[in-house]
Formats: sequence, C-alpha cells, structure tokens
Amino acid sequence: MINKPIEELTFTVFDTETTGMSPDKGSRLVEIAAVKIEPNLTLNLQNRFETLIDPCCDIPYQAYAVHGISRAMTKGKPKAEEVIPEFIGFVGDSIAIAHNAGFDCKFVYHTLDKCQHSHSFTKIIDTIGLARLAFP
Repeated sequence: MINKPIEELTFTVFDTETTGMSPDKGSRLVEIAAVKIEPNLTLNLQNRFETLIDPCCDIPYQAYAVHGISRAMTKGKPKAEEVIPEFIGFVGDSIAIAHNAGFDCKFVYHTLDKCQHSHSFTKIIDTIGLARLAFP
C-alpha cells in the first residue's frame, strides 16, 4: 500500500516489443522503452530509457508486421541479458506502468532469471483493466 499523494509519486511507463508471444517457447525481446513521470505528474522526456535488443534470431514476419522492427535493425545491438538489468535500475523504486503488464513482465522476468538477477518490480500498474473499464 502506498501512503503518499499521487503528486509525490514517480512512475515509469514502459513497453516491450518481441519476436513472439512466449519467452518459454523461444520468443525474445527486440526493444524496450520507458519514460519517467516525475512528482507533480510531470512527464520528463529527457528521463527515458530506450534501446533495440539483439534477439540473436530471426524476427518472424508476423512480429515485424506489428512493430516494424527488422533483424537488420537489431543485429549488433545489446543482448537482453545486458539491457534488462539496466532497465530495472532505471525503474528503481518508482511505480512501473504497462498496458498488458503481464505480457511485458513475462519477458522481463524471463530475462532476469536467465542472467540470475534477483531484482524485479516492487510496484506495478497494469492499464489494461483501466482501459476495459473506460472502453467496455
């Protein structure tokens, strides 16, 4: 439970792009991006984290059709095992926000497990429930 007014909180809004639907079936991250919303609900576009990720595999056309990220764009970029611990550091103790957070977190946590990194989000808001309430 958070006992602070919303104006005093810091949020990190993030999204991932992937090669498929399940890291357990070999799908990989190809991009992660985040931006901070600072106290007083100030969006600071200078305080952001964004990087393409080399999945070390082909990107299926179905995934490319969704996000427009090609294998050529990711080749030679950092690996997920390098990027995700940095991303967790960027989030820090802020409240993470994602749309369909279960999907994004599945890939983040899978990568953290692979690199034996013990940190994860302490607080997360999934906006999919809010969207379903607002747009039934």
